[in-house]
Amino acid sequence: MVTALLSGCGGGSGSSAVSNADVTAASSTADEAMTQAKAVAVATWNPLANEGASFTVTGPQTVRYGAGTLWVEKILTGTGQCTNAFFGRDPVAGTKKLCQVLVGDIPPTGFNLCAAESKKCEFSGSAQVVYGARTSWTSPRSFSGGAACNNTTFGDPLRGVVKSCYFQAAAAPVTWAPIASEGQTFSVSGTKVVRFGVSWAGVWVSKNVTGAATCDATFFGNDPKPGNAKTCEVSSEVVPVPSPAPATPAITWAPLATEGQAFTLNGTKVVRLGVAWADVWVTKTVTASGTCSTTFFGSDPKPGSGKTCEVSSQVVTDPTPTPTPVPQPPSPPASAPTPMNPGLVTVNTSLIPKGTFAGWDKDMLIPTTEQPTPSDIGAFRTGCQFSHMAFDDPIVYPGQPGKSHLHTFFGNKLTNANSTAQSLATTGNSTCRGGTINRSAYWVPSMIDTRDGRPLTPMFESNFYYKTGYGVPASSIQAMPSGLRMVAGDAKGNPDLPSGAAMYACIWEGGNSNWSNSIPSCPKTGTSWLVQGVDFPQCWDGVNLDSPDHKSHMANPVGVGANNTGHCPATHPVAIPAIAYQILYEVKVSGETKYWRLSSDDYDLTKPAGYSGHGDWFNGWKSEIVDVWVKNCDRAQKDCHSHLLGDGRAMVIP
Repeated sequence: MVTALLSGCGGGSGSSAVSNADVTAASSTADEAMTQAKAVAVATWNPLANEGASFTVTGPQTVRYGAGTLWVEKILTGTGQCTNAFFGRDPVAGTKKLCQVLVGDIPPTGFNLCAAESKKCEFSGSAQVVYGARTSWTSPRSFSGGAACNNTTFGDPLRGVVKSCYFQAAAAPVTWAPIASEGQTFSVSGTKVVRFGVSWAGVWVSKNVTGAATCDATFFGNDPKPGNAKTCEVSSEVVPVPSPAPATPAITWAPLATEGQAFTLNGTKVVRLGVAWADVWVTKTVTASGTCSTTFFGSDPKPGSGKTCEVSSQVVTDPTPTPTPVPQPPSPPASAPTPMNPGLVTVNTSLIPKGTFAGWDKDMLIPTTEQPTPSDIGAFRTGCQFSHMAFDDPIVYPGQPGKSHLHTFFGNKLTNANSTAQSLATTGNSTCRGGTINRSAYWVPSMIDTRDGRPLTPMFESNFYYKTGYGVPASSIQAMPSGLRMVAGDAKGNPDLPSGAAMYACIWEGGNSNWSNSIPSCPKTGTSWLVQGVDFPQCWDGVNLDSPDHKSHMANPVGVGANNTGHCPATHPVAIPAIAYQILYEVKVSGETKYWRLSSDDYDLTKPAGYSGHGDWFNGWKSEIVDVWVKNCDRAQKDCHSHLLGDGRAMVIP
């Protein structure tokens, strides 16, 4: 595991179909074509050279090398070569590639052209404005009534190139109006967002309300600040009327082959290998053909038993889910729901703890003069308090409450089985530093004390890392796309073949143990902890926000020798920050961790605990905030500790 404990090829050959004269001519007219493209804010990629050929461009130009949807880009001036060596890697191995030059701009999503350089970007009210050209842009800045479109206002993001301004109208600010004092009844027209809490402390719990209700903790399901008088306020935010979600067809499985047999498929299908009577399976997305064997599937779901293969009726397409209605706040129930699939580890549902922190309902950033420090890798991290526990998993079992083993959640307070990329990004208080700049959902299998079935509450704050890692160069790191989600580790748990993504260690005053695949017996020396760690892969395929097994769209770097000398494979060419969790549990008595197991440890209980360790991550960050810390912390190889964004702002700590 690469995260420190508690630290905060050659090119192709051949002749180009585009002659040197053609390249020079294309380059000399690029600025004229770009000026024309700016007028209508349309960007195109024009042919420049075939693989193995040289080319020349005048002035800084964005050139890409690859084929299909897989490319690597560079901003170039002068002569270059359309080769793997010149661009640093092969973006799509085994395929003939070419080079193209960008004509026009590709501004950030949602931004529209408003002015050419040296003109004024005019608009009424407030708007976010970016300045630049092609693919190089300043971070969005807020202006009222317009902005001068020049280097003086924004700085120069791309020297020697004529630039433009693009704007995005600011959303109307959400305002809150008093509606009732504690204990009073109130009514709203239609459906409104109402909050209950203490104004001077800025602590609230929110709920979508239709018709009449009572301003008290019973109705809102939580007391955000016990012992203080509270009020209710209604939001100006319009709650959309949701359209019914389309019915999801039931997934069925049909026999395909017996163990050892080869099979063929029409296109790409989801196939599983396992034992039907035990309902134990390992799943894989297969194209064209395969073999019904543990070698082909990568693991043996039930050693010693005869196995078969079955093919799913599921259609393998873009897995991005259709947004569902905004979920209601997860008011802690009087008793937790009984799981539909109880495992070997008994959970005493009457002892499931409730999160005491209501979370923040707004962005919590403050100015600071503190600066990040130089580092061997880029290091951004944050802390999040425990939110709640539930038998839910919106990635593996979307729309199926109670289907999962018990999970412990951090981040977005509204995370439940019905959560989607849209609901996480737009609703819910956050238990993380900086408040609603980060509505991401983080969850792991709950830690259970098997002596009484009690789920353990993590310590005050756990750590969530977004570093460059030691596999790829810092300069290659890209921001995570909105809605990306993934699972790391093996929820089935195989003591004979640990996943390596989940690890454990003991920490005590003056020392710590090494990482291990299973839960160790921890001593009690001063303040002591058990750390539950999870490492996620950081190479994305650049297309899919999810995959049928919730893992195949991600991969680990390859070719790693010395630190940061590797690269992402051609199948997964986009490097994102290396995400890792460290969940902390206090050790109060020496050796008590020998009684602790994960709720997902559904295997031989005579084996060591923890082999089913895994983690789920669902992106809910504000993209403009991610852009800031990726640039100023990760790509800049700076240590931003656990609170700095690197631009003069800091995240407030709960």
